[in-house]
Amino acid sequence: MAEFDVRPDNHLGHIILESMRKYSDFLHQIDAATGEEETYASVLDRSVKLARYLRNSGLVPGDVLAIGGRNHVDLYIPFYSALFNGHTIIGVDPNYKNSEIKKLFEMTSPKVIFCDESMYETYNEVSMDLGLDTKIVTFGCNLGSMRQLLKDFNCIKEDEFKVAEVDIENVYPFFITTSGTTGNIKIAAFKYKALIEKMVYFSKSSNISLHQKYLQLSPINWVSSFYLATANPMMGHCNIQTSIPDNIEIIIHMINKYKPVQCLVGPSLMSDLLQHKDEVDLSSFNAVFFTGSKIYPDVMEKFQVQLR
Repeated sequence: MAEFDVRPDNHLGHIILESMRKYSDFLHQIDAATGEEETYASVLDRSVKLARYLRNSGLVPGDVLAIGGRNHVDLYIPFYSALFNGHTIIGVDPNYKNSEIKKLFEMTSPKVIFCDESMYETYNEVSMDLGLDTKIVTFGCNLGSMRQLLKDFNCIKEDEFKVAEVDIENVYPFFITTSGTTGNIKIAAFKYKALIEKMVYFSKSSNISLHQKYLQLSPINWVSSFYLATANPMMGHCNIQTSIPDNIEIIIHMINKYKPVQCLVGPSLMSDLLQHKDEVDLSSFNAVFFTGSKIYPDVMEKFQVQLR
């Protein structure tokens, strides 16, 4: 169980920075598709460098930073940089079409966008159509990519880095999309104080020990993805994710190989796992949290049997 002493003037950036330093030698993430692994120390080093780059580029607390992409090891580097700097994060559904991205950016006006190389033209077109003065940074290794920027950018040592001061009453850490599948896109603004209280509560009340593997299947725009990205570092957990679109075969492979202890799943995935119960070993799970639509009691009972 993690112990936290959160000062009144602290925000999520302080908590994440402290946690990453504390668990620096632990693995932070594994991309099951490529086998890439990265420690908290490496994630922190890259996130601090990017945070300094964003500050030097003129971004200030409250500016909106958009992130879109698959769950590769680069995806959450700008996420943590934004928390350190007090930028407001908006996740973009990797499956959004041009019109949906345009509506989202019309509502949020991001100052900087991080996206997969395959989506650069779409994001650039949308930004130009809206007349946004937005910098677009791609993931990958090409010229102008985030990795190239970090390679060329020299800054202070990580242990000298300080989190930005943020007016937590008037600046939001997250904008999260909602109702995109049933109606017009809407934005929910999350406040610092409420998030910190919830995360500290769940971390202290969790019956799971430190540094465990967590199956991360949520796309960057889901609230569960935001929760895991902030709560897991508080416990030194390791995210097991995949940079290619997941299907049931990939998920079964991830569970059998890495033996995660917790995950968030929806009814559809639960049914798929039940249909493949002879191919997947679910006994490693300490807890499975269900989210999304209604789950029928008889299906729930069948799934619980597989966890024992």
